[in-house]
Amino acid sequence: MNKYNFGYDLTTDHSNLWAFKKVSPESRVLEIGSSNGRLTKHLKEDLNCLVDIIEYNEEAGLEARTFSRKSFLGKSQGNIENPAVIDRLPENEYDYIIFLDVLEHLHNPQYVLNALKGKLKESGHLLISIPNIAHNSVIINLLHNKFDYTKLGLLDDTHLHFYTNSSARQLIKNAGYYISEESATQKRVGDIEIPCTYEEIPREISSFLRTRKYADVYQLLFDAIKTPMEAEPVLETRNLDYTLYKTQVFAGKTEKDANVFFTDPSSISIKVDLSDYDCTKALRVDPIEHNCILRIEKAIGFFEGEEYNLAVELMNGIDLQNGEYLFDHDDPQIYFRCKPKTEKVIFKLCCAAFDTDLIPHFKKYLGEMLETRSERDDFEKQLVTAKHIIQDNVKEITLRDKAIEELKEAIINLNKQLDIINKVNLEIKEQNISIAKWNNELLAENNSLKENTN
Repeated sequence: MNKYNFGYDLTTDHSNLWAFKKVSPESRVLEIGSSNGRLTKHLKEDLNCLVDIIEYNEEAGLEARTFSRKSFLGKSQGNIENPAVIDRLPENEYDYIIFLDVLEHLHNPQYVLNALKGKLKESGHLLISIPNIAHNSVIINLLHNKFDYTKLGLLDDTHLHFYTNSSARQLIKNAGYYISEESATQKRVGDIEIPCTYEEIPREISSFLRTRKYADVYQLLFDAIKTPMEAEPVLETRNLDYTLYKTQVFAGKTEKDANVFFTDPSSISIKVDLSDYDCTKALRVDPIEHNCILRIEKAIGFFEGEEYNLAVELMNGIDLQNGEYLFDHDDPQIYFRCKPKTEKVIFKLCCAAFDTDLIPHFKKYLGEMLETRSERDDFEKQLVTAKHIIQDNVKEITLRDKAIEELKEAIINLNKQLDIINKVNLEIKEQNISIAKWNNELLAENNSLKENTN
């Protein structure tokens, strides 16, 4: 029984569909590992291609043979590592040579790729899909000291080799080919044949794995050619589980009115068009569906062409001041007050830490720090009050000192006036003495006159 018989529907298998779309109509194709002919059938019937197949499993190959031009089947004739099989293939014959999840089953895949190079036309393409052993599911199990083979998939029990993106690329290069295009199939942790979840590992490791490059790449897809490329393509993917780190902005009245963005929590930059909302007075922003320490770097609205700052009206975390907030739960929410008929808003947010078991420790430390800050603020208020009292006292003392100086000056002036008065009194006294003396002389003279008259 062939465990790789999945029927003939291409839509349920991305790698077969990918290869089908890569092949041009009426091409000559060599398909290694055709199984029951899932791809072979469509290449012949839909694209009118001439397909030669090599299949190790003779039972499966007999099904595929009905869609092929030539077939090499069984443990001997269907063994692509048998030099006699390769020798029977015509030179410079094929527009496409296809290996879909085959190379990892071979003892010497580099020898096979190199040996088939002469069978490919100069303008031909080598189409390869190969499982990615660096999928997060494998890593999570390794963290639990598990590496359990399965009947199918990444850890298929018939795999002889395992590849990452870099080692698969090197295999192709070492065989003398040049990668013209690279893509991938992607599957989330928990959605493949390896049972595991992110909840089984610490949040810090989970966060790292989810944001790691090629974290959920399941199969690597290569289109290689025989002539050099000016620049090598780079596999560009966005991790599927990165969508767990989504930012939502609610402008309407229900949860259905959410504007959803898939973002890097360390640098969230979003713009929301509010022209479809008649009267929005407040916006709710859910920056991330995990705990975090968040900094609001920008929150602005545009009303009648003018820009204005959005104010935080409410949030379900801890205000660390200066636009920073701590959320120790997995549902952070921030409400911003905005003007009715605001046309659009722009947010720039930054999570300094997120999705981590350290947040509760941060909260405890920050709680102590905030308590200390509160005590410090109270002390600073007392210092400010004391300073004001001292300043008032200094002012009062200064006024008193000024009054005393003025009083001293007035006393000095009074003393001067008293000196003048005393001097005048002395002069008057001297004059009075002179007058008294003069009166006495007059009196004596009068008495003398009287005596003379008598």
